[in-house]
Amino acid sequence: MKNILAVTALVLTLAGCGHYNYYHKDNVSTQQGYQDLYECKQASMRNYSTGTVLSTPGIGTSGGYASGSEPDEGMTNSCMRARGYTVTDEETRNAQEAERVKAVAVPRTSDIPTLAAQGEADAQFNLGWMYHSGKGVPQDYVLARAWYEKAAAQGNVLAQSNLGWLYQNGKGVAQDFAQASKWYEKAATEGNAAAQSNLGTLYRDGKGVPLNYRAARLWYEKAATQGFADAQANLGRLYAHGLGGSQDYARALEWYAKAIAQGNATAQFYLGWLYAQGQGVPQNYVQAHLWLSLAAAQGQIIAAKERDNVAMKMNPEQLAEAQRLAQQCQARQFKGC
Repeated sequence: MKNILAVTALVLTLAGCGHYNYYHKDNVSTQQGYQDLYECKQASMRNYSTGTVLSTPGIGTSGGYASGSEPDEGMTNSCMRARGYTVTDEETRNAQEAERVKAVAVPRTSDIPTLAAQGEADAQFNLGWMYHSGKGVPQDYVLARAWYEKAAAQGNVLAQSNLGWLYQNGKGVAQDFAQASKWYEKAATEGNAAAQSNLGTLYRDGKGVPLNYRAARLWYEKAATQGFADAQANLGRLYAHGLGGSQDYARALEWYAKAIAQGNATAQFYLGWLYAQGQGVPQNYVQAHLWLSLAAAQGQIIAAKERDNVAMKMNPEQLAEAQRLAQQCQARQFKGC
């Protein structure tokens, strides 16, 4: 599925399988719209190995196309609905409106360096993203950082968030968790969900900031209420273990369910672990194997190990049932599992 971004203040379009999907939401900025669409696409295809998330480029990305793994269209749509967007396919969309949206002018990729050099913050962020992702230019984290810094200094929230990511992961700069937390906090304070989630992780792990589960819970909750799946999963874990506040399995399960509805592998792993241990739910190896298998299928190595441990405690009939349920759940895109 190829990603085509033609944006007004209120409408995003995503092309796939020969048709368009339209995502409409009132009172949302262009930057936030791009961020939501990017994060939902990433949630449908990413390997949950780092626990940190990048913000998306805005208008004028390289040709408007995403590269690499193809996101699952249905999962992307479910995620966008969870964030308050109305999802409409092309057939039910008014033809005149579709033409109007597709006709919206966007800056050409070739204009971005000129606009960035002239001090345009959005162009500086986009140029940083191009160097970050290697789209349209050779990948160069050092140059990505340089352009992010220029945009971030002007208050560009997406640049601030991605600059934090570079510092957290030591890309284009020496790894510095204190600098990561500084930039995440700037973006998080402005409502950037990725930065809020990543800042929560720094507080949870005590990296760049003092270990503080209460602060972690606060930032995770801010991102989770915006529909950010990673934050929902991690917030659920804090509730399950009573970290940063009272233990509450019901709230943990509630947040896991929200994240799982977006296909989040971390939440699938956490839920499978609860069923394996019988914590907060009755011990159920079939359910444990089901959720651990789904997480493992998305690259969760530890989930694969736990699944194999659970399998040793199951009889052939239970294993067959767990595998059947896993296939059924995937076919339903994790709805009603």
